[in-house]
Amino acid sequence: AQRRGDAVLLAQSGDRTAELVRVAERCEDLMRTDGLLPQDILVLTYRRDRAGQLAEAIAHRIGSDKVRCAFRGPEKDDLAIQPDRLTVSTVASAKGYDAPYVLVASLEDFTEEVEGRVSLYVGCTRARDWLEVGWAKTTPLVPRDDETIPERTIPHPTPPAA
Repeated sequence: AQRRGDAVLLAQSGDRTAELVRVAERCEDLMRTDGLLPQDILVLTYRRDRAGQLAEAIAHRIGSDKVRCAFRGPEKDDLAIQPDRLTVSTVASAKGYDAPYVLVASLEDFTEEVEGRVSLYVGCTRARDWLEVGWAKTTPLVPRDDETIPERTIPHPTPPAA
């Protein structure tokens, strides 16, 4: 899909747990503050286990009835994007789908090899209006001195009290 929105938002979290919290809070904020519908948001990552963790964190924040993990359970063969449901998926399971808002999480899981870079490209091209890319660990896939991708940050949420 051709993107119509602003530049890519890049967001680094302190660690992988903080990234889960940030993504879940971001999804909630997009729906409450920005008025997005759950089906307008597609959260993608490279690995299934990480997608499952993200789906659980988001479901804890917005309700399990509003989140679906595209490759789990009896609905795994249904369309990835469904009304009133935010979809969390691997990039491989989301091929052919797009959404107004795409959040690619855990960038460090994408490899530097061709397969990982192609998968990242496919994930990024799922966004019609807005793309956000996040990571927790240093990765060579994030250019630090490259002026072609303006770096912007969003406030990092604080983890909930235990």
